[in-house]
Amino acid sequence: MKAIDNFLLIGADRPTVPVLCVVDCGASRERPAARRVVERKAGEAGPELWRRVQAMAQELADRHPPGLASGFVHFMDLSVAQYVQKHGAPEAFNQRAALRWLLGAQHPVDTRLWAATKLAHVLGLLPADAA
Repeated sequence: MKAIDNFLLIGADRPTVPVLCVVDCGASRERPAARRVVERKAGEAGPELWRRVQAMAQELADRHPPGLASGFVHFMDLSVAQYVQKHGAPEAFNQRAALRWLLGAQHPVDTRLWAATKLAHVLGLLPADAA
């Protein structure tokens, strides 16, 4: 079974080749969630884009124990700039997701306290000069 089999495909039935695909892999006890954006290259056909999306899903799934990786692939007609303007940068999502994951009960209290403080800074809930 390929990793992509555990991913929900959103907008895959569109009649045209999408401009970009967002590959989102959920968190498990061992790994935080992660998001990547795969943009269609100029002149790239659907099958080539699909191979790159599958490779990205596999890369994200390989970080999790076998069978525990799942997520979604969202096919969109937005440019990367439009996506970032609307949803924020994938790197920012990854940082927030990692900090939320560190808040989990599987981590020691001091790690969770550090992650909570860091997440509050990232979300702008604490001023930058707060200790």
